Amino acid sequence: MNNEKDYYGILHIPTTATSSDIKEAYRLLISALHPDKFQSNSKRANLANKIVTDINEAFDVLKDTQKREEYDLIRRSARETVASSVEERVRTECEQRYTQEIAKLKQEYNQRLNFEIERVRADMESEIQSRVMRASQPLRETIISLRNEIISLKQKNPNESHPYSASDRTTHKHVDSNKLSIKEFMRVIHAFLKGRRS
Repeated sequence: MNNEKDYYGILHIPTTATSSDIKEAYRLLISALHPDKFQSNSKRANLANKIVTDINEAFDVLKDTQKREEYDLIRRSARETVASSVEERVRTECEQRYTQEIAKLKQEYNQRLNFEIERVRADMESEIQSRVMRASQPLRETIISLRNEIISLKQKNPNESHPYSASDRTTHKHVDSNKLSIKEFMRVIHAFLKGRRS
C-alpha cells in the first residue's frame, strides 16, 4: 500500500464507490489497457504496463474492506495534516499582514498627529502675537502722542525752562533723536507731566 497514491483517482471512481463499482471500473481499465493491445508499439506497451501495475495495486487495496478502511484513514489523516498546515500558513500570513498594516496605520497616524500639533502651535503663536500687538497698540499710540507733544512744545517754546533736572534735559535730547528706551522715555514723560501740573 502506497499512501501517497490516489487509488480512487487511478480507478477513476469516487470515494463513495461500492465494491461493484470498484470491480466494474477495474475491469474496464484492464480491458482498455491490456499490454497485448500495444505489441506493435513498445513505448506504449511499457506505459500500459506501468499504468496496469498501478491499477492492480489500487484494486488490491480497495477491493479489500479492511485495507480500504486503513487506506481511507491514512488518506484522510494526511489530508487533514495538509489542510492544517495550509491553514496555519494562511493564519501566519494573515497575522503578519495584519501586523504590517497596524504598524503602517500607526505611522500614518503619528505623522498626521505631529502635523496637526505643529499647525495648532503655529496658529496659537500667530494668535498670541496678534493679541499682543492689538493690546499694546493703544499704549504705543499714547507714547507716540506724548512724544510728539513734547517735541511740539519744545519747538514752540525753545527758551522755556524745563521742570526736570539737568540729567533729564540730557535725556530729552534723546527724545528729539527718537532713540530713547521705553524706560528712559517714561521717565521723561513722568517728569514732563509733573512739571506741567506744577
